[in-house]
Amino acid sequence: MNKRLYLLLAGLILCSNPSWSQEVTPTFVFENGLYLSYEEFVRNEPGISWEDVETSLVTNPRTWITQVEYIRDRESGEAIAIDRLWGLSLDGVPYIRIASDSIDKPLPAFAGLRITGALCYFQYERTESRNIEMAAYNPLTGKPFRRGEVTRDFVELREFVLRWEDGAIGPFSRVQLIQWTTRDQVIQQTLRRLRPDQENLGDQLYNVLLSYNKRHPAFLKEE
Repeated sequence: MNKRLYLLLAGLILCSNPSWSQEVTPTFVFENGLYLSYEEFVRNEPGISWEDVETSLVTNPRTWITQVEYIRDRESGEAIAIDRLWGLSLDGVPYIRIASDSIDKPLPAFAGLRITGALCYFQYERTESRNIEMAAYNPLTGKPFRRGEVTRDFVELREFVLRWEDGAIGPFSRVQLIQWTTRDQVIQQTLRRLRPDQENLGDQLYNVLLSYNKRHPAFLKEE
């Protein structure tokens, strides 16, 4: 096959499948605005521009959590229902809306995607109240003389992965990554070698996710 014919065929193949285009790298800068749907997110086309709304929000740079007090249409003054939003983008970083019953925040909250690619990653903290048994000990005998339950607050870190191809969300775990990386046997072998009780398992999974995204690039979706 001569070079000219090869290039022609390659061009025809690319043109025949135009649904995905620009690569989404870890440093990809997303268009700022409000996403009404997952489809708007993967196309990088926010349905509502920040210029068209008035809003009151606050972002915690440590937790990557944005809380929104209100969003109003700048022209009409009508409130935009925050629970209609899939997510939003601030300074090029996309945030996904968190269900109100999943996070203990006073305002509607959005979690930033810390990793973007074939598998995106986000996390947030939730405070859980638990009853634990406490005992008072006799200092002379060292034996407990009184027992009772007390309520203590514990901060629980919740971690998730979002699959770029279809918007599915699952827990950031060894089992979930095994299920979502079946097309890559090298990644599969790496994950299966990790023990569920392995020290620093979270860091290992994080590195595997980055490696998988590098081996399997994600692309913006086009109409």
